[in-house]
Amino acid sequence: MELVSAGDEASRDTAREEAWLLLNSAISMYLRIHASHLGTINQEDQEDVAAEKSLGLIRKIEAGENEMPSRLPGEIASYLSKAARNSLLDQRRERARRVVPAEEDRPEWDVGGARGDRGSRPPDPLAIQRCG
Repeated sequence: MELVSAGDEASRDTAREEAWLLLNSAISMYLRIHASHLGTINQEDQEDVAAEKSLGLIRKIEAGENEMPSRLPGEIASYLSKAARNSLLDQRRERARRVVPAEEDRPEWDVGGARGDRGSRPPDPLAIQRCG
């Protein structure tokens, strides 16, 4: 792959941009395919996961830690599909572990209104129990 062997800085930058675009597009496609079986992923998360994985792969290729350039097209496609699937599963596990604080524990700017302004929602019985 020219990414590693490109001579001058401008050539390396061009090769890096082209590689990132190809990797990002392929990983985004595989994320959408796997999300159809594993559950949806919102657009913002999909873009973040694809960009992060693409950049990571480019860095590994440039450092000589990834042999992707010497692989056959089918092997590369399989590798990218598996990387996208694993990234999607990692993202889902991370979300499941994330604890969202109760509304009254969040700062006023994060609640969406003045403190105590709950709109039409009834009070949370568990929150009341904890306070009492």
